[in-house]
Amino acid sequence: MNCLEFHRRSLAEPRCQESEFLRHKRDCTHCADFSLGVTQFDKSLTEALQVEVPNNLASRIILRQSLDAEGAQRTRKRRLYAWAASVLLALGLAGGWFMATRLPPVDRAVIARISEVPGSQVAAEQVPYDTLVRVLRTLGGELSGSLGEVSYASIYYIQDFPCGQLVLTGMKGPVNVLLMPGVYIENRRALRSKQWNGIIVPTANGSMAIVGEQGEVLDDVEQRVRSAVIWRL
Repeated sequence: MNCLEFHRRSLAEPRCQESEFLRHKRDCTHCADFSLGVTQFDKSLTEALQVEVPNNLASRIILRQSLDAEGAQRTRKRRLYAWAASVLLALGLAGGWFMATRLPPVDRAVIARISEVPGSQVAAEQVPYDTLVRVLRTLGGELSGSLGEVSYASIYYIQDFPCGQLVLTGMKGPVNVLLMPGVYIENRRALRSKQWNGIIVPTANGSMAIVGEQGEVLDDVEQRVRSAVIWRL
């Protein structure tokens, strides 16, 4: 087993006990650290999803978001609470997502991120070209074509890996694109609910998640991103 295979197996099955996996983990310090990080992330996310849901959580979150819309800075504690609550709300209300504890860590991280920064709550203004270029370069990419209208572009982290979130304009509404270099998956797979339509696909240097409204043609968005962004391998 090489390091790439180890990373993929760690993300798909953090607590894998296969002899080849354990042997590589014992012999490779870098991969052992990576596995520890994935396991800790999986544990922390599971704990967040097991928080008891208060009564009227949905209405309380909506009220809090409207009150916070004036732009007041949140403390770290409040940000963590809002993140955990938004994950619970998305999993509880979106309807049709697979049971959270049965999803691979990457899928759960995608749901958590989109729940925290949904495309529907992003300002309609176009992101400046320089900002978009800077975000992509942070991830090891170069913009070589048009992505269309981009209303949001930022960096976030999955463990030690910098990832990017873009919100593009689709045919049915805003489309979230999560660029995750260094976060590998084996095969293309779907994420669906009554509200959202999503895919997670392998890329040359990691993976990419695309989530839009029901009826959005995600393959077209995928092709647009692949054509417009060149990755430095």
